[in-house]
Parts: sequence; structure tokens; C-alpha cells
Amino acid sequence: MREKSEAVISISGLRHHYTEGDGVKEVLHGIDLDFYKGEIAIIMGPSGSGKSTLLKLIGAQLTIQSGDIVIDGDHLSGANQSRLREIRRK
Repeated sequence: MREKSEAVISISGLRHHYTEGDGVKEVLHGIDLDFYKGEIAIIMGPSGSGKSTLLKLIGAQLTIQSGDIVIDGDHLSGANQSRLREIRRK
């Protein structure tokens, strides 16, 4: 098993939900995941399972509701739109 410090992207406790009518639909339920340099990852699942949401969060296109994503040492949790834009450009 690799050490977490080696991960290029580290995701911990990631949760995300959308308002749907009068209710809330949680699409990510406490995701813990690491991506390493040189690794090929495939994200699969049925429609509505959160694949695109996960990729938008990793790509700093959505703000994190709960949990954290660290990309090359930059924490996305708590980042405002301006900071997310800087991270995307990096």
C-alpha cells in the first residue's frame, strides 16, 4: 500500500448533495480516494451516481460541501471561487 503523501490527488470524506424538489439527493457519500502519478483510473457507475459531480469537484469547478480534496498540496475545501480559479489555472 502506498503512503497518502505520495498521492497527487487525495480525497477524504467527500460528500455532495443536490436539492431535488422538496428534498435533497446525496450523490457522494463520504468518498475516500487517492490518485497517484502515472496511474490510470476508471470511474464507472450508473447515470446519476455522482461520476460527473466527482470530476467537477476534482477539477475545482464546484465548491466542496463536506470533506476535502488536496491536489498537489492545495486544499480545495473552503476555497472561494477566486481561489478555485487559481487552482484550475495551475
